[in-house]
Amino acid sequence: MAGLIPKEDKMRFKKLVFRRTVGNAITILEDLDQPILTYDGRKLEKCLYVVIFEDADTMRAVIRKVCEAFSDDM
Repeated sequence: MAGLIPKEDKMRFKKLVFRRTVGNAITILEDLDQPILTYDGRKLEKCLYVVIFEDADTMRAVIRKVCEAFSDDM
């Protein structure tokens, strides 16, 4: 699973994924070089995340909930 989160939330995101999956998922985070420009002209610093996990319905649901909690609409 992959997506973008605000740069200031990256360590909270990583910790929450670890805690919710009991350490059974790998989270890779990488800062974007350039800020994302929103529709109203604001620049947002974002971080790319990739979560790697063994495919199971319950694990997918847990990780999806964490990702949705951190997603913000531009």
